[in-house]
Amino acid sequence: MAHKIYFQDSKRSTIQEHLVESWFVRDFILHATGHNKTPLIGHSDMDLFGFDLILGLDGSTQFLLVQLKAYGGRARSWDVHKALLLQGGQVVVAKVDYTTEMPSITYHALTPVGRTRALSQAPRKAHQGKCKVTKADLREVKDLMHLFER
Repeated sequence: MAHKIYFQDSKRSTIQEHLVESWFVRDFILHATGHNKTPLIGHSDMDLFGFDLILGLDGSTQFLLVQLKAYGGRARSWDVHKALLLQGGQVVVAKVDYTTEMPSITYHALTPVGRTRALSQAPRKAHQGKCKVTKADLREVKDLMHLFER
């Protein structure tokens, strides 16, 4: 419960983003190696291009641009770069459950129908290059290898 109280402070959102990204990278490594695949991971050092991570699997020419969003319960939509979606990138919303002593995480990713719907929706904050992803556009993903399915 101490984690929940700690992360309720909006001044700590950057720390929560680091936690979510680290957790996601850990889970991606575990899921990939569980499928006997070698994971490839790159980080975006600048927040200009709409993605946080570049994921790949050794031996594959397919790479996936991923925008991670943390979900704490209040947000129902997120603004994302249209270019990310048009290039086949993925939006992953991570929901951390802090109600137990040991927090847990679930991931939700954009569905094909959700991608089309998101591209047609204006963002919450007016921006020509962005669109809005809503919770209704997402589905739970238990195995992160499913992010590579088109």
